[in-house]
Order: sequence, then structure tokens, then C-alpha cells
Amino acid sequence: MNVVPSSTTSSHALPTVFIWDDNKKPSHFRSLREAANLTQRELASIIGQHHSNVGFWEISGKLPSAEFLPVIAKTLGVSVDDLLGSRQKKRSCALRGKAYLAFEAVSNLPRRKQKEILEVVSALVTQYSVTHTKL
Repeated sequence: MNVVPSSTTSSHALPTVFIWDDNKKPSHFRSLREAANLTQRELASIIGQHHSNVGFWEISGKLPSAEFLPVIAKTLGVSVDDLLGSRQKKRSCALRGKAYLAFEAVSNLPRRKQKEILEVVSALVTQYSVTHTKL
């Protein structure tokens, strides 16, 4: 993988770094975002960027400067290495995207409220499992 610095032409855009990896398609970033069930606007809002930057990164194969990679990776539920396409893909049980953000918010609630929410989620998961189990 070769890393080639690139300058930006827009005053509101972040400096970017072009990541060239023959095994990684430019849509890798997009597939991670979609797997996290986030829109470009939602991801952009979380990381404090304009949604057009997210679209640019997806189409061009460029990523934002290194200082933003950890928050993007955390939001998408992947490591920075995964975000850069450096690791072999493996199935992760980690929460991603909206689910991660929802449970992160729940973790900040009082214990009693957390317990109530987890009971509701458990009931919904059980109900889903029963109705979608193959016979």
C-alpha cells in the first residue's frame, strides 16, 4: 500500500491522504458506512464534517486526515486498520453505526433505565428470533 499526500482545493475541506491499495476498491469506505447502517449525512454529522466530504471520500478512495480516522473507525465499528483496508476481513460481533450510538447513549443512563431498555430489547430479539427461525 502506498500513501501519497494530497492537498485540497476547497477552503472547507480537510487535507486528505490518498490510500492506494490494489486489493481495495474505492467503495470500501462506503461499504463500511452502509454496514453500520449510516447515511452520509449521519456519519458526517457525527464526525463534524459536511456530507459532501463523506461522498468525496467514498468516490475517490481518499480518506480524511489521520486525526479523524479513530472517530470514524469507532463510529463504523471497525479498527483504523480495517478502515484503511489493511487487515483481513473477519466477522465482528461489535456493534456498528446506529446500534453502537444507541447503546452508547443507553450506557450513560441510570442503571434502572438501562435495565428497562435491555429488557425491551431482549424481548424484541426473542420475538424476532422466534418469528424468523427456520424450521
